Amino acid sequence: MDFTKWLLVANPSSGNGKGKSDSKKVQDLLLAKGIESDIFFSEYAGHTSVLVHQGIEKGYRKIISMGGDGTLNEVVNGIFSQLIVSTEEITIAVVPVGTGNDWCKTFNIPKDYKEAVAVIAYEKIIKHDIGIAENANGKRYFINIAGLGYDGFVTDKISKMKQNGSGGKLFYLFWITWYLFQYKTTQISFKIDGKEFPVKDIFTLSACVCRYNGDGMMQAPSALPDDGIFNITVLKKISPLKSMLSLPKMKNGTFVKMKEVEMYTGKTIEINSSPEVIAETDGELIGETPLKFSIIPNALNVIINQYPQ
Repeated sequence: MDFTKWLLVANPSSGNGKGKSDSKKVQDLLLAKGIESDIFFSEYAGHTSVLVHQGIEKGYRKIISMGGDGTLNEVVNGIFSQLIVSTEEITIAVVPVGTGNDWCKTFNIPKDYKEAVAVIAYEKIIKHDIGIAENANGKRYFINIAGLGYDGFVTDKISKMKQNGSGGKLFYLFWITWYLFQYKTTQISFKIDGKEFPVKDIFTLSACVCRYNGDGMMQAPSALPDDGIFNITVLKKISPLKSMLSLPKMKNGTFVKMKEVEMYTGKTIEINSSPEVIAETDGELIGETPLKFSIIPNALNVIINQYPQ
């Protein structure tokens, strides 16, 4: 196997079918830059991880994720669930397709295919941290942000609607606003690096490797992808109306100055709640609390466009 050849894993349903229809175009753009690739399409939830695992067995060491944040999450889990080679021998890149692509926002990865391919060809690489989420459902890896409380609640609701064919940016923005008036805060206790914090009435808690989630919300303005720590954002009890009016501040990150927000840093976070709350990693549901987040520093070679300032 030629280890210089790339494995291009495409989600055919991303971008209302663009993951399928545009994959050959992306492959041709790669070839024009001297990058050979083989295309594989995911067929069901979790299949991308299987394809990546199989690809590594066959000898691929360079992987392109063509899709959204969920596709990238599955690529990462395929890499970290295998024991064939060290994860540090693998390099990944992203061609964003669809409406969200929150991980890409931290690094200014272009949505234009030609420009995204040019980023891959330039090969500006960082050693990216990777998060681990562990609960009763097992272990899940993440490259961007893990959240619980309102984040998990919304992810659960919208995931169910997407299964029925609903989707799109306006659809997403409408429902995250609507659910502000339905979600109730939860009593949550947590430890950061073994230090216990008092029980708090919490709206949402996020463990951030990178900066954006929720379709462009700057959840952690100071997060760096290779510093070996989480930036932890805790949003305490807040009225639905104030939440809605604060959406512009969440877009530009200035919401962290609000009295309802607490910011922490750490390498491990242990969380309990009453009642249990739903959690997600990179927009993928992982089950409920209790759970633990931990971080693997500098664990994966990742091609970026710009390092976050």
